[in-house]
Amino acid sequence: MARDYLIAAKTCSVEDADNDESYIYLSINGSSGRLTNHHLHSPSRDDFETGATDVYRVSAQNLGTIENMVVRISGNDGWCFEWIKVTDVATGASWRVNYSAFIDGDSEWPPTVYCPLRGRHEGTCSAQ
Repeated sequence: MARDYLIAAKTCSVEDADNDESYIYLSINGSSGRLTNHHLHSPSRDDFETGATDVYRVSAQNLGTIENMVVRISGNDGWCFEWIKVTDVATGASWRVNYSAFIDGDSEWPPTVYCPLRGRHEGTCSAQ
């Protein structure tokens, strides 16, 4: 059965933190299911502006308790994110991962970060 989730992503408030040209993907692995390479994008607004928080509503299978998230970028423009929070609309349960650094597939920064939660509701991402 499908469930609705809110995904909130906070872009850092530093120079060049925004992203205009690359694609941001989020994978979520839960105890009951997974969401793989979901493209975070809203055609009705300019996503990932410096200091902004973007919220996306996603319908997916029941993920259960979220165990980890993977954030990936594809393209020539980096992005700095402070945190990503996922909320299960049906239960109100939420999970947040923190990073406060850049990801970028075309520079010294990693293109993918792994964000373990290990049964907690908050965790910290690290480069893969």
